[in-house]
Amino acid sequence: EARRKASQADLIVVNHHLLLAQLSMQEGGDLLPAVPVLVVDEAHQLPDLATEFFGITLSSGQLLELVRDAQVARRVEAPDMAQLSSLLESLERSTRDLLLHLEPEARRVACAQLRHRVEFDARVTALADALDEMVQAFALVAERGRALAACEQRAESIAATLKSLR
Repeated sequence: EARRKASQADLIVVNHHLLLAQLSMQEGGDLLPAVPVLVVDEAHQLPDLATEFFGITLSSGQLLELVRDAQVARRVEAPDMAQLSSLLESLERSTRDLLLHLEPEARRVACAQLRHRVEFDARVTALADALDEMVQAFALVAERGRALAACEQRAESIAATLKSLR
């Protein structure tokens, strides 16, 4: 009933959640009808919420959690693959090196605003390389168990996110 009434309206007032939900939907899903004017209630919250809906984030916590989980999975499902441990250590080291490079107050600023951009880029490249090596290694052992397969999927997802951010 609400959609029917909205489709007949010349003006629709929606909150930011509904508007962003509509914008984030792929083809075939229409929460709101096409109208000439949209008024967004509480529009001051729109930038932060749009970042949540459409932003890309990658945290050191995600990477370090992947390392921890992969270490456990390797011990249980691929104990004969000792080289995975060194790759995981490399990924952890690259993650921590990047994190330590960032000054505490600079951790939340855009990469373009970092004072030592060349050093930052080098650390991001090292992290991406370590992550790519992990993805390749997981591809060789993922069939050995669910935990390794899950780590492979997470590593691929994180690598894709890092590629998007770069």
